[in-house]
Amino acid sequence: MPATHQRQQDGHLVTAYPALVDEGDTVAVALLSTEAEQQRAMWAGTRRLLLLAVPSPVKSVQRGLESPARLVLKQNPHGSVEALLADCVDCAADALITAAMDTARAP
Repeated sequence: MPATHQRQQDGHLVTAYPALVDEGDTVAVALLSTEAEQQRAMWAGTRRLLLLAVPSPVKSVQRGLESPARLVLKQNPHGSVEALLADCVDCAADALITAAMDTARAP
């Protein structure tokens, strides 16, 4: 995906910033107004695309937890074991994105 998209409109050169945009159950490509918006959206959109492409391990991990571990994990600031594990999945996705972000966009 190019870093910018430029187009003549009414005699003015308009620059837009394309990015992947997280839409919950899907990801879209959108043209944004600023580079800062692009960076925020691109991160979230890339994470969502990765999470949509890879099956979540949360339910499998929950099934494998024994009662003592489940009781300990329930005492977390996320409010539930599922929410804690989902946050762990997000963190793992963020680590993968950090390692590979330069390859997500054409030079």
